[in-house]
Amino acid sequence: GRAGGGTAGFPRADGRRPAPPPRSGRESPSPARKTVAAAAPGWYNVDMGIRDEIGRAFPQLPPCAAQTLPALALAYVGDTVYDLYVRTMLVRRGPMGAHALHLAASELVCAAGQAAALRRIEPLLSDQERAVYHRGRNAHSGTVPRHASVADYRVATGLEALVGYLYLTGADGRLGALMRAALAAEDGAEQ
Repeated sequence: GRAGGGTAGFPRADGRRPAPPPRSGRESPSPARKTVAAAAPGWYNVDMGIRDEIGRAFPQLPPCAAQTLPALALAYVGDTVYDLYVRTMLVRRGPMGAHALHLAASELVCAAGQAAALRRIEPLLSDQERAVYHRGRNAHSGTVPRHASVADYRVATGLEALVGYLYLTGADGRLGALMRAALAAEDGAEQ
Protein backbone atom coordinates (compact mmCIF):
# COMPACT_ATOMS: atom_id res chain seq x y z
CA GLY A 1 0.00 0.00 0.00
CA ARG A 2 0.88 3.61 0.28
CA ALA A 3 2.92 4.58 3.29
CA GLY A 4 2.72 8.21 4.29
CA GLY A 5 0.15 9.28 1.66
CA GLY A 6 2.48 9.34 -1.37
CA THR A 7 1.81 7.92 -4.80
CA ALA A 8 2.92 4.56 -6.14
CA GLY A 9 4.36 3.63 -2.75
CA PHE A 10 6.70 6.65 -2.58
CA PRO A 11 5.79 9.10 0.21
CA ARG A 12 6.58 12.77 -0.17
CA ALA A 13 9.43 14.03 1.95
CA ASP A 14 7.05 16.20 4.02
CA GLY A 15 4.54 13.33 4.44
CA ARG A 16 1.70 15.20 2.66
CA ARG A 17 -0.28 13.84 -0.27
CA PRO A 18 0.67 15.27 -3.67
CA ALA A 19 -1.80 17.68 -5.25
CA PRO A 20 -4.14 16.01 -7.74
CA PRO A 21 -3.59 16.78 -11.42
CA PRO A 22 -5.87 19.45 -12.92
CA ARG A 23 -9.23 18.12 -14.09
CA SER A 24 -9.44 17.82 -17.88
CA GLY A 25 -11.79 20.21 -19.63
CA ARG A 26 -11.46 22.92 -16.96
CA GLU A 27 -8.04 24.28 -17.66
CA SER A 28 -7.33 26.78 -20.41
CA PRO A 29 -5.86 25.54 -23.70
CA SER A 30 -2.22 24.66 -23.34
CA PRO A 31 0.44 26.48 -25.35
CA ALA A 32 1.11 23.20 -27.18
CA ARG A 33 -2.57 22.99 -28.21
CA LYS A 34 -2.46 26.56 -29.48
CA THR A 35 0.69 25.77 -31.47
CA VAL A 36 -0.90 22.68 -33.04
CA ALA A 37 -4.05 24.65 -33.84
CA ALA A 38 -2.05 27.40 -35.50
CA ALA A 39 -0.03 24.88 -37.52
CA ALA A 40 -3.09 23.01 -38.77
CA PRO A 41 -5.88 25.46 -39.57
CA GLY A 42 -7.74 22.93 -41.72
CA TRP A 43 -8.04 20.45 -38.88
CA TYR A 44 -8.34 22.14 -35.49
CA ASN A 45 -9.61 25.66 -36.15
CA VAL A 46 -13.00 24.64 -37.56
CA ASP A 47 -15.88 23.84 -35.23
CA MET A 48 -16.03 20.11 -35.85
CA GLY A 49 -18.01 18.66 -32.99
CA ILE A 50 -16.63 15.24 -32.11
CA ARG A 51 -13.33 15.88 -33.92
CA ASP A 52 -12.86 18.99 -31.77
CA GLU A 53 -13.62 16.99 -28.64
CA ILE A 54 -11.06 14.36 -29.66
CA GLY A 55 -8.53 17.16 -30.12
CA ARG A 56 -9.26 18.45 -26.62
CA ALA A 57 -8.99 14.98 -25.12
CA PHE A 58 -5.66 14.27 -26.85
CA PRO A 59 -4.00 17.66 -27.46
CA GLN A 60 -0.57 16.05 -27.76
CA LEU A 61 -1.51 14.26 -31.00
CA PRO A 62 -0.27 16.05 -34.13
CA PRO A 63 -2.77 17.07 -36.80
CA CYS A 64 -3.44 14.53 -39.51
CA ALA A 65 -2.39 14.94 -43.13
CA ALA A 66 -4.97 12.55 -44.59
CA GLN A 67 -3.45 12.68 -48.06
CA THR A 68 -0.24 11.10 -46.77
CA LEU A 69 -1.83 8.31 -44.73
CA PRO A 70 -1.83 4.77 -46.09
CA ALA A 71 -5.17 3.73 -47.59
CA LEU A 72 -5.70 1.08 -44.93
CA ALA A 73 -5.19 3.69 -42.18
CA LEU A 74 -7.92 5.80 -43.80
CA ALA A 75 -10.13 2.70 -43.96
CA TYR A 76 -9.39 1.98 -40.29
CA VAL A 77 -10.83 5.36 -39.29
CA GLY A 78 -13.55 5.23 -41.94
CA ASP A 79 -14.84 1.91 -40.62
CA THR A 80 -15.65 3.50 -37.27
CA VAL A 81 -17.13 6.68 -38.78
CA TYR A 82 -19.33 4.63 -41.14
CA ASP A 83 -20.45 2.45 -38.23
CA LEU A 84 -21.33 5.56 -36.20
CA TYR A 85 -23.48 6.93 -39.04
CA VAL A 86 -25.29 3.59 -39.37
CA ARG A 87 -25.88 3.23 -35.64
CA THR A 88 -27.11 6.82 -35.36
CA MET A 89 -29.53 6.29 -38.26
CA LEU A 90 -30.87 3.10 -36.68
CA VAL A 91 -31.35 4.62 -33.22
CA ARG A 92 -33.17 7.61 -34.70
CA ARG A 93 -35.68 5.32 -36.41
CA GLY A 94 -37.29 4.70 -33.08
CA PRO A 95 -37.24 2.25 -30.21
CA MET A 96 -35.50 -1.04 -30.97
CA GLY A 97 -33.92 -3.56 -28.67
CA ALA A 98 -30.15 -3.89 -28.54
CA HIS A 99 -30.20 -7.22 -30.36
CA ALA A 100 -32.39 -5.85 -33.16
CA LEU A 101 -30.09 -2.84 -33.47
CA HIS A 102 -27.07 -5.13 -33.69
CA LEU A 103 -28.66 -7.29 -36.41
CA ALA A 104 -29.75 -4.26 -38.46
CA ALA A 105 -26.33 -2.62 -38.15
CA SER A 106 -24.55 -5.85 -39.07
CA GLU A 107 -26.46 -6.03 -42.37
CA LEU A 108 -25.45 -2.48 -43.26
CA VAL A 109 -21.80 -2.50 -42.19
CA CYS A 110 -20.88 -5.88 -43.66
CA ALA A 111 -18.89 -5.93 -46.90
CA ALA A 112 -21.96 -6.60 -49.07
CA GLY A 113 -23.91 -3.78 -47.40
CA GLN A 114 -21.07 -1.32 -47.83
CA ALA A 115 -20.53 -2.38 -51.46
CA ALA A 116 -24.21 -1.68 -52.14
CA ALA A 117 -23.88 1.72 -50.43
CA LEU A 118 -20.85 2.58 -52.57
CA ARG A 119 -22.75 1.72 -55.76
CA ARG A 120 -25.43 4.24 -54.73
CA ILE A 121 -22.94 7.10 -54.29
CA GLU A 122 -20.36 6.26 -56.95
CA PRO A 123 -21.92 8.59 -59.58
CA LEU A 124 -21.76 11.45 -57.04
CA LEU A 125 -18.02 11.20 -56.33
CA SER A 126 -15.60 13.89 -57.43
CA ASP A 127 -12.35 12.92 -59.15
CA GLN A 128 -10.42 13.36 -55.88
CA GLU A 129 -12.93 11.25 -53.94
CA ARG A 130 -12.85 8.57 -56.63
CA ALA A 131 -9.04 8.50 -56.42
CA VAL A 132 -9.19 8.01 -52.63
CA TYR A 133 -11.79 5.26 -53.07
CA HIS A 134 -9.60 3.50 -55.66
CA ARG A 135 -6.57 3.74 -53.34
CA GLY A 136 -8.56 1.98 -50.63
CA ARG A 137 -10.10 -0.56 -52.97
CA ASN A 138 -6.70 -1.51 -54.39
CA ALA A 139 -4.94 -1.74 -51.01
CA HIS A 140 -4.01 -5.26 -49.97
CA SER A 141 -5.18 -6.07 -46.46
CA GLY A 142 -4.05 -9.70 -46.54
CA THR A 143 -7.28 -11.19 -45.20
CA VAL A 144 -10.91 -11.34 -46.27
CA PRO A 145 -13.71 -12.33 -43.88
CA ARG A 146 -15.06 -15.76 -44.73
CA HIS A 147 -18.62 -14.45 -45.19
CA ALA A 148 -17.61 -11.83 -47.77
CA SER A 149 -16.65 -12.02 -51.40
CA VAL A 150 -13.25 -10.62 -52.30
CA ALA A 151 -14.88 -8.10 -54.64
CA ASP A 152 -17.33 -6.81 -52.02
CA TYR A 153 -14.59 -6.66 -49.38
CA ARG A 154 -12.33 -4.56 -51.62
CA VAL A 155 -15.18 -2.19 -52.52
CA ALA A 156 -16.08 -1.87 -48.82
CA THR A 157 -12.45 -1.08 -47.97
CA GLY A 158 -12.47 1.61 -50.65
CA LEU A 159 -15.65 3.13 -49.20
CA GLU A 160 -14.18 3.07 -45.70
CA ALA A 161 -11.01 4.79 -46.98
CA LEU A 162 -13.15 7.50 -48.57
CA VAL A 163 -15.18 7.99 -45.39
CA GLY A 164 -11.98 8.13 -43.30
CA TYR A 165 -10.45 10.65 -45.70
CA LEU A 166 -13.49 12.94 -45.61
CA TYR A 167 -13.68 12.70 -41.82
CA LEU A 168 -9.97 13.42 -41.27
CA THR A 169 -9.94 16.34 -43.70
CA GLY A 170 -12.93 17.94 -41.98
CA ALA A 171 -15.26 17.69 -44.98
CA ASP A 172 -18.24 17.15 -42.68
CA GLY A 173 -20.85 18.56 -45.05
CA ARG A 174 -19.67 16.42 -47.93
CA LEU A 175 -19.37 13.35 -45.71
CA GLY A 176 -22.90 13.88 -44.42
CA ALA A 177 -24.31 14.30 -47.94
CA LEU A 178 -22.62 11.13 -49.19
CA MET A 179 -23.68 9.14 -46.13
CA ARG A 180 -27.30 10.28 -46.53
CA ALA A 181 -27.20 9.14 -50.16
CA ALA A 182 -25.42 5.89 -49.29
CA LEU A 183 -27.91 4.99 -46.56
CA ALA A 184 -31.05 6.51 -48.14
CA ALA A 185 -32.57 3.16 -49.14
CA GLU A 186 -32.00 1.68 -45.69
CA ASP A 187 -33.14 4.81 -43.86
CA GLY A 188 -36.53 4.82 -45.55
CA ALA A 189 -36.94 1.04 -45.66
CA GLU A 190 -38.44 0.49 -42.22
CA GLN A 191 -39.82 3.83 -41.09
